[in-house]
Amino acid sequence: MHELQKKILKGWRYIKSYLTISKKIGFYGAFGYGNIGDDASYFALKDFMKMDIRPLSKKLYAFNPLVLKAMLVGGGGIFHWNAPYFPRRILMKDKWDFPIIILSAGINCDYLCKYTSEAIKKIRRLCNISTLITVRDSLTRDFLLNLGVKKKIRILPDLALILREKKVNLPFKKDSFTVGISLAAHTEFTKRKNKELVFLITKIVNYLISKGHQILFLPFQICEYDKIDERKIFWQLIQNVEDKEKLYILDRYYSPPEMLYIIKNYCDFILGMRLHSNIFAANSGTPFISLSYNIKHKAFLKMMDLSMLDIPITSPSLLKEFRAKFEEIIKNYDSIKSKITVQKEFLQEVVKKEIQYIFNNFLT
Repeated sequence: MHELQKKILKGWRYIKSYLTISKKIGFYGAFGYGNIGDDASYFALKDFMKMDIRPLSKKLYAFNPLVLKAMLVGGGGIFHWNAPYFPRRILMKDKWDFPIIILSAGINCDYLCKYTSEAIKKIRRLCNISTLITVRDSLTRDFLLNLGVKKKIRILPDLALILREKKVNLPFKKDSFTVGISLAAHTEFTKRKNKELVFLITKIVNYLISKGHQILFLPFQICEYDKIDERKIFWQLIQNVEDKEKLYILDRYYSPPEMLYIIKNYCDFILGMRLHSNIFAANSGTPFISLSYNIKHKAFLKMMDLSMLDIPITSPSLLKEFRAKFEEIIKNYDSIKSKITVQKEFLQEVVKKEIQYIFNNFLT
């Protein structure tokens, strides 16, 4: 796409933001990039609230304070260690004439990185001008407290926990125990790191197939506009898989409700590098192992009381750890599934209660 076309599309975002009769509730997040995890919070909130909530992002509607009656800012992107994802214009005033609510935001820092001074400055500023701060876990709350945030911070677990599934049929015949795998061709990873990742996951896939299991590859981001396609890493991987008849790659983008349905109805276990593959697994009551590369993974597992299901992607004995944890899960499959379901149901009630509190006090 030519740069002029991009500018035209960007200009159209601002025009659309003015084409409204009544004021709207805006929800700002990393929406519209084909990332199932990022989009899930919008789908979940809109479905639960049964309200007209306008998705705001650099891809969709622009931030326009003239048409807002409330502004929600959510997701892991807004507390990113290097580039917090929210409109710079929001920091220009100490107080807006509508509530600004930080909604279920999460800490977001890769293991080998640290927060920049500029990112910390922006996060502090956003917290200072916000009417209400809610974060998705205790590690994020502690992070903000350590930054000197004085306002009360409420815990609102990830909205994807209350996402509802939507039925979809796959051209995939499930005839044995099926492992769903989610990987992330992380932009922070070097080519060497991605190559090492492909090598290790190939070994895991061959091990699982040797045990008689099927493999379902779950790309969580496909965005042709930005040339982001997680299927590419799976295409690299399958070149060295010994029995390709035992695996299947999802062939297109599926909406968050559809992906949740796929995990719940086609997968018996999830190996997830994407945080929201872990969260979708929890939502569906599916046992999983988290291949973590970011503090946000540890934060979610701690909230679920499942820290033992974590394997850092940087672990020098990743394959050995996976085999040991996977065999332990298979051995105790029903009890682990039950534990996930109980904790998930508890957190779902917390999410619903907190959203209702926000609605009753700030959105009516």
